[in-house]
Amino acid sequence: MDFLFRTSAIFALTIGGVAQTNAQFLQGLQNLLPNLTTQLSNTNTNDSESDEEQSLLTEADWIEQERPFQEQSDEILYPSFSKEIFGDTSHLDPLDEINDDALNAARKYFDNNQAKILNKTYMSVLDFSLHSGKFRWFLIHLKSGKVEKLYTAHGEGSDPNNTGTAEYFSNRPGSHMSSIGAFHTAGTYEGSNGLSLYLDGQESTNNKARERYIVVHGAKYVTSGREKMGRSFGCPALDRAHHERVINLIKGRSLFYIWAKQ
Repeated sequence: MDFLFRTSAIFALTIGGVAQTNAQFLQGLQNLLPNLTTQLSNTNTNDSESDEEQSLLTEADWIEQERPFQEQSDEILYPSFSKEIFGDTSHLDPLDEINDDALNAARKYFDNNQAKILNKTYMSVLDFSLHSGKFRWFLIHLKSGKVEKLYTAHGEGSDPNNTGTAEYFSNRPGSHMSSIGAFHTAGTYEGSNGLSLYLDGQESTNNKARERYIVVHGAKYVTSGREKMGRSFGCPALDRAHHERVINLIKGRSLFYIWAKQ
């Protein structure tokens, strides 16, 4: 009997301790919930759509996030594109939607550098003399000549007053400006903005594109219906509704030409 009494007492004390512990645990949860709700609310509030979401990072942070992917090779990833000479490009843009000077500059580069251009299905011409609230990325299907029009962002350094018009261009690291001239698209990677596409600058105006991490990526601040698009760190960002499709069409060393009146 004494043994049973002691065992029962120990069991009762144990249950009581567990109950007390559970009560303390539940009380702690109740105290934490208001703080957790406040933190979640703050997170949603800080998720601004007004401008470049990468502006929450320093440029060093941005580069560090992208660094592991920089050694990918488009020649390894996309070895099967034809190196055949394309031929005449006079049929491009049959509806005359692209600035003549911009299109002619891109055509001239394409005609003179076809051996370097492996993806001869599409060519991109970006007219940065246009306001960002207008279509200014012209995706050209080279066989048919037809054009798809898209919105795109320019660098915040190119438009310091956020007017929607790019005024300044630079190849300098840290400038946050857009660069102009001929680029070749390269390989893709999954970065902080999802599927992204490397660009290799081919001229003195843009040959630091890799060093500056100037890439094509999707962005929530580039969407139809906006008066002007948000600004980037220099990347020609696209609407997230289209960026994966477009990247997969133009990857693998197609011509990517950014033009502006000088």
